[in-house]
Amino acid sequence: GLFQSLNADEVEAISRLSSVKTLKKGDIVFRENAPASHVFVLLEGGVHLRLATETGDLGVVVSRIEEGELFGLSPLLGSYAYTATAQCEKFVTAVGVPTMLSEWKNCVR
Repeated sequence: GLFQSLNADEVEAISRLSSVKTLKKGDIVFRENAPASHVFVLLEGGVHLRLATETGDLGVVVSRIEEGELFGLSPLLGSYAYTATAQCEKFVTAVGVPTMLSEWKNCVR
């Protein structure tokens, strides 16, 4: 799994930095081109990843995130901005894990 290679101190540090988000249908988790600071794990619900149109509308659904899947992977792929908008298609519970290395270093002792 994603955290399988981490030791107990590192897992504890990640849990201290992580936050649980509870959102309703239509809420935006993150917007396309916004600074990419977290990776998310979808615990419950469903999320649509959308690409904006030229007029700035939410546009077309390019992917659907299912329970248990990761999303918002842009920061892990070297991007400083999210490449799509994540919109809740129903009630959602997700865990946000910060990807800023400086935050991890402050937590690991």
